[in-house]
Parts: sequence; structure tokens; C-alpha cells
Amino acid sequence: MSLSFEEFGKTAKTKTFCGLPYRKSCRVDFLAVSSNIGHGLWEVSNKKAVAQPKQSVSRKPDSKRIIYQRLTETKNSTIGEFKIPGTDLQGYFLEPAGPSTVEAQKDRRIPGGVYQLIHHKGTRFPDALKMFNGHVSKDRAILIHPGNFPKDTEGCFLPGVKMRTDYVGPSRSLFLKILAHFKNVGFEGATMEIKELAITI
Repeated sequence: MSLSFEEFGKTAKTKTFCGLPYRKSCRVDFLAVSSNIGHGLWEVSNKKAVAQPKQSVSRKPDSKRIIYQRLTETKNSTIGEFKIPGTDLQGYFLEPAGPSTVEAQKDRRIPGGVYQLIHHKGTRFPDALKMFNGHVSKDRAILIHPGNFPKDTEGCFLPGVKMRTDYVGPSRSLFLKILAHFKNVGFEGATMEIKELAITI
């Protein structure tokens, strides 16, 4: 026998349940009822109403992803907004102007898509994040590192808390938070998803 929560309520008001006097013959686990409202039907067996909760599936966001949406561009730069799901880390990136290209030595932004993120230890930037995929190689050294203006990047991404035309900042403090986050969660499986500018007609 199964009753909906609404039917259960109507039955309880009539002082009967399971076809018998309610108060004397049927024990209802009200703790289960009160904590599982809205979870579907109530199954009655052995003169006891037992809540049947739905199976819950964890939907915790992947905190090893940076999601970046390009928003605006000038002849000097492109700026967009980023976030790391499951954290309070968010802000803006400044990168080179378009058009997007996979060609090196052009000082232009890379194409949209999903890129792997790894820890970069170089001469100029000894502690940074590097991104690459099947179209943009590691050798391009496309990094996330501190900076504020177009002159500070040659294909790389400069993080900032605020933005205005051809500028993001403060940069270093936000960069250090991003770097510390990925050092904490690990770089294995870390990615950055770049979404292109919306096409306007």
C-alpha cells in the first residue's frame, strides 16, 4: 500500500490509518515524515509508515576548472570574466586582441576551447600556470601570470579583480590565490575552458 503525503494527511485527520484506528494500531515515524516532505510516496508495511527517500547524486562542481567567457575587445586587448566552480575565486582576464589564432609569434589571443593546465617554472615567470591542447602546444608558453596592461602580455592571461578598457587589476594578489588553489587541489586533470565572444549581428 502506498499513500501520497496529501493522502496521508487526510487519513490522519480521520483518526484512521491502514484501515484501523490511527492512534492505537499504526505507528508513524514522524521524524522521518517531517524530514522527508516532498520526497515522493510513503510506503506502509507492518502497520508502519516508512519514508522512501530519493537517491541523491552529488553535484559538487569541479574546482579544477577555470571557466572563462570573453566579453569585450579593443584593437589592443580582449577582456573577459572567469570563475572557478565550487570556490569564491572569480575575476577578469586580459589577453591579446583578436582575431583568435593558433599561429605562434602573432601576439594574438588563442582560440576558444578546453586547455590543460599545468604548473610552469620558467626563467621569466618561475611560478605560473601554463595551458595547452592539441592545437596550441606547450612550447607556445601561454601562461596565466600577473600583469595589468596589453604591454604586459604576449599571448598570456593577466588576472584582475576589476576591469576597464585595456586594463585589469589588482593582479598579483588574485594571481597568487589562483596559483595557491591549484597547488592545493593538484594540477592533474586541471583545465581551462575558453568561451569565445558572442557574435553580434
